[in-house]
Order: sequence, then C-alpha cells, then structure tokens
Amino acid sequence: MTAARSSASNALHASLVRRRIAARQVAPVTDSSPRTDDRPWLTSATIPDNHHRSGSMTARHRFVLSTCAAALLALGLGADAGPARSQTTISGPDVQTESGVRLATVVAGLEHPWGMAWLPDGSMLITERPERLRLVRDGVLVDEPITGTPPVLASGQGGLLDVAVHPEFERNGLVYLTYAHGTGNDNRLRVARAVFDGAALRDLEVIFEVADAKERTQHFGSRLLWLPDGTLLVSVGDGGNPPVSFGGQDIRQQAQNLGTHFGKVIRIRDDGAVPADNPFVDQSGAHAEIWS
Repeated sequence: MTAARSSASNALHASLVRRRIAARQVAPVTDSSPRTDDRPWLTSATIPDNHHRSGSMTARHRFVLSTCAAALLALGLGADAGPARSQTTISGPDVQTESGVRLATVVAGLEHPWGMAWLPDGSMLITERPERLRLVRDGVLVDEPITGTPPVLASGQGGLLDVAVHPEFERNGLVYLTYAHGTGNDNRLRVARAVFDGAALRDLEVIFEVADAKERTQHFGSRLLWLPDGTLLVSVGDGGNPPVSFGGQDIRQQAQNLGTHFGKVIRIRDDGAVPADNPFVDQSGAHAEIWS
C-alpha cells in the first residue's frame, strides 16, 4: 500500500471512528425513546462559550457540529430502524468522553436528513432522503428546497444520500450528490455533480454509477470524501442482506470481488475519470475505479 493510499484509508477510517465514538456518547436509548423515520429535526453540538472565537465559527467547530450531527442521524434516523432495544446505555467504559459539550437542536422541519456539507459562506446544504436538497442560511432553514436535483429511488434505505462541495467551490460552484437510482428490483448507486447558483442546481451530470444493478432497496452506501490531491473517495454499500443475491451468492460476498463495485471504496477525479495511479488500473477483470 502506498503512503498516499494508506493516508487516505486512515482518513476515511478516522472519520467513521469519530462518528461512531460521538454516537456512543449521545444519550441513553431505552424503550421510551422512540426510533422512527419521522423525527423532523437535526441535532448538533455546540462548543462551550470560552472556546468560541469572536465574530465567526471556526472550521474546527464546524467539523464538530457536522460529526456530531451525522452520528445522531445514524442513531435516530436509520432507514430501517426498528423498536428501541431495552438497555440503559450505549456507552462502554472504553469510550472517551468530552467535558463541556452540550447538545442543541439547530435545524427543525427536516424529513429524514441524511448528508450535510458546509459552503464557504457558512451556509449548509442538507440532503433529505425523499429527493430534497435543503439550504440552511444564517441558521435558518430556507423554506423551499433547492431545485434541479436528480430523480431518485426514495424507498427502503434508498433516496438522496450524501452531499459534498468541491474543494474549489468558490471558483466552480460544483456540488456532488450520491443517490439511489432505478426501481425496487433494479437499482444502483449514482454520483452526480451540478453547479449550485445559490438557489438551484444546473448542468447536472452523472459522473459515476455502480456497474451492476441489484434488487431490493438496501445498503447503497454512501459517503463522499475529498483527498488532498483533489480526487474523490466514494463508499459503495455491499448491496444488502440475505436473501439478496448476485452471481449465485449472497450479494455481500461481492465485497471481495474486484469485478464488482459492491462493498468497495472507489476513487475518481472530480469529473468521474479514473486516476492513473489507482491500485487496480492494470489488473485484468478489476474495475479501475476501485481504491479498496
């Protein structure tokens, strides 16, 4: 594994670990705590007053807000969340805790928020799984959704999923989306990009899609992460739980098959092209987009 690839893998892993740790610190889960798909709120964390810098929120603070909010989304807003389990805590003795951090609702009125990204001016883009992209400006949710989003399969765990802003957004205005595309029995993950003009998306184009269609509406993935070299990592789900199958096997077995995108992290350029230094570019039978 090259140093660059190792660093990228570590960055993605660390991001997921931070979200998992944050999730474990949130709140007790008991039978009296409802777990449904209908919680119309987004909760985040605020930093103690003595850590704020006057005039603006720092990038670090925004990261903490984003990470904690993502953890809460995973806890309370899962697509297939069932009844709460009977337990008094989800924290173990090995979980680090932060002192002086409190939770606060910062945006209300959202339906199943899934992904979020900060714009350079401090505004925030939030995806709602039922095919809506929302804008939070000056701490207030804009009433009308952003227009120009692609048609999505909003069923089961599918829908409009992650959102990311191009590292050079101030120059090109590009926003990236992941979403489920197709029907309940013939679907796949797609990645698209479009120019955001402050109110609408325009010039939308699909830059990547999973090569093989699958059945049912489970395990699409998908998170986006920009690397320092300007390439984009996309996590692709393993396709689903048994009895979902592919090629005569449980579909999740395809995670170790370089001939499918299922259960992989892919790496592409900002236009969807394959970087020449991807690890399996020259391997026969392997998808060149695969990073790990």
